Amino acid sequence: MTDTAPPPGDDAPKAAPEPSAEELFEARMKEWKARWATMRAEFEQEMDELRRKAQFGKQDAREEWERVEARFRAFTKDLDEKTDGVEDIVEEKLKVIAAELKDGFERLRKLF
Repeated sequence: MTDTAPPPGDDAPKAAPEPSAEELFEARMKEWKARWATMRAEFEQEMDELRRKAQFGKQDAREEWERVEARFRAFTKDLDEKTDGVEDIVEEKLKVIAAELKDGFERLRKLF
């Protein structure tokens, strides 16, 4: 019978090295970019649908559409410009802006 025990002093499992600050930052950036891409795609799809309805809708719907569209464009421009400085973007501010856009979409749906 063969001895399969590890050599003395070699019985502790090796711990994986801790990720560097740069690796952690890159992982956060990758996650943030993926979340932003998903959110942007959802907003753009909703805007396309509502844009078609607004073209045929009432004046108050058109005015609401213009307000929401302007807010979305400002939101996307701000985020696109700050992609490299994502640490400077406050998560709560993004949530507030996203909620404003969703509320605007809901008001538009009710107008149609």
